[in-house]
Amino acid sequence: MSTRRFSFLAWKFLGVIPLSLFINPAAILGGESGINLQNQQLSEDSVRQRISILIHRITENSQIRLKDGSYATPMPVLPCIDELREVKGYGDRAVTVLATYLDSSQGLEQHLALRFLLEFHNDPALAALRAFAEKSKIAGIREEAVTGLTGFPTERVKRIVERISNSDPDLEVRAYARRVFATFPVRGEP
Repeated sequence: MSTRRFSFLAWKFLGVIPLSLFINPAAILGGESGINLQNQQLSEDSVRQRISILIHRITENSQIRLKDGSYATPMPVLPCIDELREVKGYGDRAVTVLATYLDSSQGLEQHLALRFLLEFHNDPALAALRAFAEKSKIAGIREEAVTGLTGFPTERVKRIVERISNSDPDLEVRAYARRVFATFPVRGEP
């Protein structure tokens, strides 16, 4: 290979690396670890603000304006994979913030908080899902949270689902929880 050709290829190759770093530095520099490191350094207030912004933006994107000027949500938009990864990168601080959406009067906000919570599989996330399943004022959210509980080990959620199947104030939520409870293995089964 001639020196001239080698020089051309070397410059071409060296030009691709900086361009790649400019386009997607996380992909070149170790995947999401750089992003997660940044997320771990944020304060809880910053995490709260960022999650609020995400939920607000997703909520707005779910709405359409009707002819009379009012708004409707025909189908909620779900968080994209990047938003799910971002929130998961905040760790337990995100779970703490998402748990506060139980007090929201907006069903879509509660729905989105649950969707983000499903990315976590630890004790704080289980406690938050349990709170949504037992205390949300919206029956559909309680059902959705019961579904989320099934992502945890059966021995940790079986009694929770059984209690909901017997005591939820809504007949449909109780019936749904009974159906979920029936899918759990009986003691002694594998």
